[in-house]
Amino acid sequence: MKSTLNRMHVLFVVALVATVLSVILLAGCASPTPTLVPPTAVPTKAPVSSSSSASSSVASSVAPTTVPPTQAPTAVPTPVATAAPTAVQPDLAFYNGKTVTFIVATKAGGGYDTYARAIAPYIQKYLPGSTVIVKNVDGAGHIIGANETYAAKPDGLTFGTFNTALIFSQIVGAQGIQFDLTKFTWIAKMASDNRVLLVGAKTPYKTIDDAVKASATKEVVLSSAGLASASNIDALLLQQVLGLKVKMIAGYTGNDSDLAILRGEVEGEVGSASSLAHFVDSGDGRILLQIGLKKDPTLGAAPLLSDIAPANKKAITDLLLVDASIGRLVAAPPGVPAERRLALVQAFQKAMADPEYLAAMQKQKLPVDPAFGDDVGNLIKSSLSHTPEDLAMLKALLGPALSGQ
Repeated sequence: MKSTLNRMHVLFVVALVATVLSVILLAGCASPTPTLVPPTAVPTKAPVSSSSSASSSVASSVAPTTVPPTQAPTAVPTPVATAAPTAVQPDLAFYNGKTVTFIVATKAGGGYDTYARAIAPYIQKYLPGSTVIVKNVDGAGHIIGANETYAAKPDGLTFGTFNTALIFSQIVGAQGIQFDLTKFTWIAKMASDNRVLLVGAKTPYKTIDDAVKASATKEVVLSSAGLASASNIDALLLQQVLGLKVKMIAGYTGNDSDLAILRGEVEGEVGSASSLAHFVDSGDGRILLQIGLKKDPTLGAAPLLSDIAPANKKAITDLLLVDASIGRLVAAPPGVPAERRLALVQAFQKAMADPEYLAAMQKQKLPVDPAFGDDVGNLIKSSLSHTPEDLAMLKALLGPALSGQ
């Protein structure tokens, strides 16, 4: 019994010693307690490394990420609608309660007047609250009306229409011009309309060849609105291209030329096809020639000038196409505020696309082929740009006639 107790005592002591040793060994292998580091604010800019070794140690200890390791991640903001860069907006409110004047550089009754009065109600419609009136200011082959338009107050309440022959007048420095076509505030062109040489039904001319041959002994007498008018300038250029000798009688505006042909005062005129169509339909006139970029099949057998013009007259022939390709111009004075100009341009765009307007023009057999704003201005600038040779030729041909010499 005693020996058994001694044996148990020894085992207890051994176990106790083993336990103490285990505790000591475990305490020696444990990691030291970490030292807490006070938190620091997140930098708004990437920190600048003090040395290359410091940056390399950071790079080696951080797992690759889409955010640079030296830069705090930036939160992606929720998209917020922001205003677009300031752009010109049409100032329609300005026209509410205002009277707008549409100057026509001819008497009432002609093609320009017809186009202006046809479009005016629709311009009024698309300038809400406005009143659009048509004012005829004729004289000097559209120069007086163009001068008045150019000199008007540039508030967007006045614009006008006049013929493209003023391009030639400006080139040669015709008397009375007080405008610069390149400085107008261009709004629109309302049509492209072939030009035609029309003669009375009672004249002996059945074809353009008849007229050219007869003019060798007797000039063909034609009417014109004035020295600077398209009817006058086109006839003078035709004289150079075809050898058609003409005698021009100025002072006929509006539909005065039609009456002059009926009375036998003149034999014919050069004008736009749409303006003279009624005269042909009534049987009072016939078309001998058409001037345009392409032949209009509604003008019968009349040949296209470019198809019969001599090759050595191409430069003048090309100049004659200007009137046909840029028709029924509309411009305001220089310096109209951009937001009001845009209101006018958009009013013309909407008016000329209005189904009622288009139906009315189709009923009157008036062509609609619009262009607007800078597109028109660029056409005008291009038409005023010529080689020195062409300028010399134009001045020699038209200078004396347009200066009244």
